[in-house]
Order: sequence, then structure tokens, then C-alpha cells
Amino acid sequence: MADFVVDPKDPKYLGIPNINFSLIDDSQDLSKARLRKYQNQRIKRGYDDTEAWDLGLTVAKFVLPRLKTYKKNSHVFFHELGEEGTEKLLDHMIEAMKLVISRDSRDHDVLADEYMQEGLYLFAKYWVRLWD
Repeated sequence: MADFVVDPKDPKYLGIPNINFSLIDDSQDLSKARLRKYQNQRIKRGYDDTEAWDLGLTVAKFVLPRLKTYKKNSHVFFHELGEEGTEKLLDHMIEAMKLVISRDSRDHDVLADEYMQEGLYLFAKYWVRLWD
């Protein structure tokens, strides 16, 4: 990658956190043509094909900081859960996203997997109600 020229419009290199989730990094030995292809995709459409390699991971990385901010800034709670129940619900969703991000496909912690699946189910269930 020594003579690959980074385009200053490439979102991957803007230094703004949480806007690019490309799964390629400097440790990978990719051809200049492939690097250029991914760079052009990021400039043209805001993401490259690598973000679809593990779409669940990409979505979790996008959602996690926003879900944390929602919990911090939201003054809404789900009436059927009450304020404390809503806080626990959001904590469960946040922990599920963290587990998605940190999971290793070789690890099979059944309890963590079940907790993660429950949190993802809750996220889907309350998806349309996450507004403030």
C-alpha cells in the first residue's frame, strides 16, 4: 500500500469517528486496484463493499453510539415498562450491540449468545418506538 494515494474526500480517512465502517485496514495485503475501488465506492456512495461482509457488525457499530446517546438524551419512556424498565431495556439493547461487535465466531458462550439475541429481539421490537 506504499504508493496508494489516499483521496482527501475518502470518508475513511477524514478522522471523523463513526461514519465509516470499512473492514479493510493497513494490515491486509490488497492490490492498489482493489484499494482504489473501495475508495471510489466510499467517495461515491459513502461506504464500500466490505461493510456488507458482516452486515450485522456494521449495523451494530453504527447503532451502538447512537443508542447510547438516545438513552442519555431521551426523556421518553415506554409506559408499559415505566422509567426504570425502559432504562433496563435500553441497557439490554446496548449490551447486545456490544456483544455483536466483540463476538468471536470461535467463542460459543451460550449465555452471552442468548443475552445478545434477546437484546437484538428487543431492539427490533421497539425499533419504531425509538423516537424522542
